[in-house]
Amino acid sequence: RQLPADLRALHLAVGVALWAALIVWVTLALEPGVQRTARRTAA
Repeated sequence: RQLPADLRALHLAVGVALWAALIVWVTLALEPGVQRTARRTAA
């Protein structure tokens, strides 16, 4: 059975939002290490 287009769009939007949240969470989790590495590289 074919899903309605708006339901497919909603599903896609939810998937993109989940990926974005995951990327932001990982970035924030790694940020202290990234800043230390950047400071060491710049120094």
